[in-house]
Amino acid sequence: MYPRIYINIGILVGILYTPWWFGVLALVLGFVFIERFYEGIVLAAIADTLYGVSYRDAENLYLTYLFMAVILFIVLMFLRTRLSFYALS
Repeated sequence: MYPRIYINIGILVGILYTPWWFGVLALVLGFVFIERFYEGIVLAAIADTLYGVSYRDAENLYLTYLFMAVILFIVLMFLRTRLSFYALS
């Protein structure tokens, strides 16, 4: 349980103090390697409130990080049962 807390704090520090691409990469790795990473959705919402940009061409699409995090979470939730990589752990 404690390594999960340290990983969450590390991702939060990465979102706050590093370039945007490091935070996105850390979130993706968190979703891939941590099972049921619900905190990643909250961290994506925090990143979106800090760095989010509205797109006027896409009918005012907001919360880009949050949408990507939710989609990645749902896709990986279904893939975990079907990939042999996750069956070994």
